[in-house]
Amino acid sequence: MSQSESSSGVLLSRALKLAGETIAPGASLLLDGKVGVGALHFIGGTLARMAFGPLGVLLIAANSYSTSVTGKSLVANLQEISGGGPPTAPPDAVDNPA
Repeated sequence: MSQSESSSGVLLSRALKLAGETIAPGASLLLDGKVGVGALHFIGGTLARMAFGPLGVLLIAANSYSTSVTGKSLVANLQEISGGGPPTAPPDAVDNPA
């Protein structure tokens, strides 16, 4: 299989996941076979739609897609991009407390 076939397969997969998220939050996780997490996103999306309208369901769908594609939640990805992740102690500080 060539590089272009591989990348076009990934592109098609991500396009299907994105299209699924427009229909029902959690669809991309369901396509990955993660039924439990996908169902939770679907239920959360329904509740978010009732509580916050389109913005709420958009955030749940974005989290589902992010989790499916990167393996990390939307919040974790945003923290990584902004450099605002949780502080980590150097290994010496954990092993040898002062």
